[in-house]
Amino acid sequence: TTVNLEFIQQHLDAFVHEGKVEKKNDEFIIDAEKMGWQKILGSGQVKEKLHITARMFSKKAKEKIEKAKGLAISAE
Repeated sequence: TTVNLEFIQQHLDAFVHEGKVEKKNDEFIIDAEKMGWQKILGSGQVKEKLHITARMFSKKAKEKIEKAKGLAISAE
C-alpha cells in the first residue's frame, strides 16, 4: 500500500492517540510496515519532524521529510 505525506500529516494525532505512532519530544516515530504501508509518496506538506522507516520513498517524499528536519529510513 502507498500513502501520501498529506494523509500522514492529517492523521498524526489520531495515530499517536491509538498507539500506532510514537511521539518523542517534537519527533514522530513511524514504522510504515506496522501501519501496512509499503511506499511513502510526496503529496502534501510536512509540518512536523517525522522519523519514518519504510520500504520505499518517492524522491519528493524523502526531500520533504528531510527538509522538515526529519528522517526517511529505507528498510529492506
